[in-house]
Amino acid sequence: MARPLARGRIALIGDAAHPVLPYLAQGAALAIEDAAVLTRVLADQADVPAALAAFSDARTARVRRVQKAARSNGRTYHAGALVSLARNAVMARLGPDGMRDRYAWLYGWTPPLDQARSARYRRRHADVAEPVDARDLKSCGRKAVRVRVPPSAPALSRFQGTRPNRSGYHLG
Repeated sequence: MARPLARGRIALIGDAAHPVLPYLAQGAALAIEDAAVLTRVLADQADVPAALAAFSDARTARVRRVQKAARSNGRTYHAGALVSLARNAVMARLGPDGMRDRYAWLYGWTPPLDQARSARYRRRHADVAEPVDARDLKSCGRKAVRVRVPPSAPALSRFQGTRPNRSGYHLG
């Protein structure tokens, strides 16, 4: 049984609550996530012990998963010669995209209590700009944004007078 992150009116966050091995470099990220969830539950509930219990419940599964993945990476990165050859072959076969997809659960996290608001924000602002994939800009070397609204929109006034390249990016 894992120790709770909060008890009564006291909660621990970050490494004080759940130290993580350095093989995913997530110690500070988990502390920031803790702060985001803690802020939300304290804002939503007047009863502090109940809010802290909700915080502990909301964070425990993710924290344990990150700790387990970091331990696994530690074993993988410090493996013997034979296992390291297999590891290197697997990582080369996955490539950057496969490695990114492997950790999408880690790097794509949003606070569970804010997911509905985040989805509304993404839907509301979907037509303003779309994130640019760095692979599309290898030879460009300039800042680029894919624009999907008319250039006359106020939010895109900095793009007026520019033309998109053949990929649909306005280069500035």
